Amino acid sequence: MGAVTASGQLHASGPRGALEVPGRSRPGDGDAWTTPAVSPATGDDGGGAGGGAGHHVAQGPAVGPFELEPEFATEPHSEPTRRGRPRRRSASGRRSPLARHSVFGVLLFAGVVLRLVTTYAYRPAFEFNGDSYAYIRLTRLSEPDPMRPAGYPAFLRALSETGADLWVVPLAQHVLGLLLATALYVLLVHRRVAAPIAALATAPILLDAYQIVIEHFVMAETLFAVLLVAAVVALMWSRRPSVWAFALAGLLLGASGLVRTIGVAVGLLAFGYVVLRRVGWLRVGVFAVFLAAPLIAYASWFQSAHGKIGLTGGDAAWLYGRVAPIADCAQLDLEPAQLSLCSPHPVGERPDPSYYVWDRNSPSNQLDVPADERDRLLNDFSRQVITRQPVDYLRMVGSDIAHYFEPGRRVGPRDWPDATWRFPTADEPGYLHNDEPLLGLHGEDDRPDRTVIEPWAGDLRAYQSRGFTPGPALAVAGVLGLLACLAALPRVVPAGLRGGDGRARWHDLTAERRRTGADCLFLVAAGATMIVVPAATVCFDYRYLLPALFLLPPAAALAVRQGHLLVVAWRERREATETPWRTPPGPAGLGPAGPDTDGDPSAPDPFDTAEAGPTGGGAARGGAAGGGAAGGGAAGFGPPGDRDDPDAPFALGGLGAPPGGVKPPVPPTAPIPPTAPQPPAAPQPPAAAKPAGPTPPTDPAPPAASARPAPLRSGPNPGAAAARRRNPSGTPPLPKRAPGVTLEERNRRSRPDPAGGAAPETPPGRATPRLRPVSLGPDARMPTPGSRPAARGPAPNAWDDPTAPPTKAEPDAGDDPTFPG
Repeated sequence: MGAVTASGQLHASGPRGALEVPGRSRPGDGDAWTTPAVSPATGDDGGGAGGGAGHHVAQGPAVGPFELEPEFATEPHSEPTRRGRPRRRSASGRRSPLARHSVFGVLLFAGVVLRLVTTYAYRPAFEFNGDSYAYIRLTRLSEPDPMRPAGYPAFLRALSETGADLWVVPLAQHVLGLLLATALYVLLVHRRVAAPIAALATAPILLDAYQIVIEHFVMAETLFAVLLVAAVVALMWSRRPSVWAFALAGLLLGASGLVRTIGVAVGLLAFGYVVLRRVGWLRVGVFAVFLAAPLIAYASWFQSAHGKIGLTGGDAAWLYGRVAPIADCAQLDLEPAQLSLCSPHPVGERPDPSYYVWDRNSPSNQLDVPADERDRLLNDFSRQVITRQPVDYLRMVGSDIAHYFEPGRRVGPRDWPDATWRFPTADEPGYLHNDEPLLGLHGEDDRPDRTVIEPWAGDLRAYQSRGFTPGPALAVAGVLGLLACLAALPRVVPAGLRGGDGRARWHDLTAERRRTGADCLFLVAAGATMIVVPAATVCFDYRYLLPALFLLPPAAALAVRQGHLLVVAWRERREATETPWRTPPGPAGLGPAGPDTDGDPSAPDPFDTAEAGPTGGGAARGGAAGGGAAGGGAAGFGPPGDRDDPDAPFALGGLGAPPGGVKPPVPPTAPIPPTAPQPPAAPQPPAAAKPAGPTPPTDPAPPAASARPAPLRSGPNPGAAAARRRNPSGTPPLPKRAPGVTLEERNRRSRPDPAGGAAPETPPGRATPRLRPVSLGPDARMPTPGSRPAARGPAPNAWDDPTAPPTKAEPDAGDDPTFPG
C-alpha cells in the first residue's frame, strides 16, 4: 500500500514501479481519508530523490487542506481480500462505484420492493377519516380552510388536473419517499461521510413500515418531508452556498409551513442556523425574504377570508384538548362562560385529547358564542392551566416525549391508537378512522372500491411487527448529534502550528468542525421540534415521530464524521507537540539523499548511526539513503563545535547529547595549521582613468567553512515534510545573522591587526567609503545595501587566512566632495 503526501504524491515500493494517483478521491469512501495534509511528526514524504531502488514517486493532483486520498493497492485492478479472493477495482486503482455504494443499493432495492408490494396489496390508497377527506374536499374550495393550510390540497389539485385517479397519489408519494432517501444519501456522501454510514442513515426512510404506510395515506406528511429535506440539501451542500441556494431554501421552508404549520417553527430554526454559519448579511437577508414571502402572502389571504391574520384557526381548540385532561378548575380563575369547559370526569378517567377537539359532546363544542369569542375563552383557559399547573403540564409533556423513545410501540390510554398507522385488514374497527368509504379526486361521486389482496397484505402486516425504527436508536442518534455540536467548540491553535501552512491547515480543520457542528445542531433541533411541539400542543401520536426519521439519523452520520475530524485534530495537536522547535533542516535531515524514517517503521533509524563508529556513521547513513556522502557530516550528536561540518546550519549536534545520555563518537578532524603573519600590502597607485561604463565589482572568494560560525535556526518547524516542501532542492537554507551586523563587518572584526592593535580606521576628513555588493556564494546572505567593498578587493585567498590584516578600501572620487577634480 502507498502513502499519500500533502501534495497528492503516492509513494510505493516494489517491483511494480511508480503508480499514478487518479483524480480527487470521490466523497464517501469508507477509508480513513480525512487526515492532515502534512504530518509534522510522521513526515509522510516517503523519502527523497536519492532513495533506494524501486522507490518511485508519481505526482498527482493536490487534495484539500486536511484530506487524504484512500490507499491504493499496487495492483490497479484487484487486490486480495482476507479469504484470498481478488477485490475488483477500476482501471484507475480505486473501487468501482457499484462496490462503493453497494450497501445503499441493497437498501434502496429493498425499499422499492416493499413499496411495490404495498401498492399491489392495498389499492388504491389509504384514507384517514378526517384529514384525508378534508384535504380532498379543499381542492375545490376558493378560500383557505380555518383548520388546515392549503399546501397539500394544492398538491392534490395539481394531480387531479392531470386527470389522475386516486391510486396516483400514493404512487407519487412512494416515488417521493425514495427520492428523499436518495437525496439524503447523496448529501451525506458529498459531506465526506463514509458510504456505508450514509446508507445506514437512510435505512429508516427506506425500510420503516410506518413510513411506507404514511406514504400510502392521502396525508400531508410525505410532501412536508420532501420540502424540508430539499431545503436541508440546499443549505448544507456547500461551505458557502450561493445567494440562489439560500433563496431556494427559504422558499422551500416557507412552502413547508403551508403544508404543515410546524414548518414555520423549523423555518425559524433554519434562520438561526443561517446566521450561525456567518455567510454574510446579503445571504441572510435573501433567505429571510424568501422564507417570509409565501407565509405573509397566505396570511393576507387568510385575513381576507376570515378577518384575522394567521395560517389556521384551530390552534385554540388543539391546545385546549391538550390541557383539558389535566385541568383542575379549583386552581383556576375562570369567567362564568369558561366554567362549562371544566370536564366533569375525574382526572384519571378523562378521555384522550382528540375527544375534546372533535367530539360533538366536548365542552369546547358546547360553547354558544361567536368563533372569535370562543377562541379567546379557549386560549385563556389553556394559559391558566399551563401557568397555574406547570408541574402537571411538564410531567404530561415529558412523559409523552420519553414515550417516543421506548423500545416498542406501547400505546397508553390517552394516546392515539397505533393501529391506525399499521397495514390494515379487510375489516377494521371504526375507532381507527380508516374504514370509511374512499373518496376520489373528482368529486363526491368518485367513490373507488377498497381492495386488500392476501397473502401480500398479511406479509406486510407481519413485516411491520418488526420492521420499524426502535425509539432508543433515535435517542442515540440525537445524543450523537448533540455531542458533535460540543465537539465544534473553538480550540486554541497548538504552539507547533502557529505559523505557515500549519496554522492555515489547523484553521481549515477548525472551520470544517464548526460547520459540521452547526449542521448537527440544526438537524437535532429540527427533529426535537417535530417531537416536542406536537407533544406540548396536540397529543401523543406515533405519526408525529416519522419526521425524525429523516432528521436524527443524518445528524448521527455527520456526528461520525465529526468524530473523525476530532481524531485528525488530536493527531495534529500530538504531532505538533512532539515536533521539536529546532529541527535539523540540513542535508542530513532534509536533503533528498536522506530518507525520512519518521513515518516509515521499516526505514533505518537515523539514531543507529551512533553505533557505527567514527568511520561507519556516514556510510551507514548514506547506504540507507542511497548516498553515503550526504548522510554523514552533520548528523551526529554532541555539543556545539563538535560537529563534522561546523558550516552546516544547526544540525542535531547543537542540541547536545541524544536521549538516553549516549553520545556517539565524532570523527576526528585535522587541525588547521597556523598561518604566519603576512606583511601589509603595498599601496596601489591611483587609477589613471575610469572607463566610461560601470566597472563590475570583483567578487572575492567565499570564506572557508571553518571560519564562519554555525548560525542557529529558531522558530517553529512544522516538520520534515513541510520543510522539504518549502525547500524541494534539499539545499541548506541561508544562515541567519544578528540584526544590523553584516557578514563583512563580522569578518572584519574577527581579524586582528598584524601589530596587535586595532584595525585601521578611515582617516579623518574623508568620507566613509560605500562598498559595492559582493556575492559570497550560495550559503551566504547578501550584505546590507549601506556598504560595498572596493573595486580592488583583497587577494583571492585572503579570506582563507584569519590572521590577514584588513584591506583598506579605496574611496571613489564621486563619494568625496573634497577630492580634486
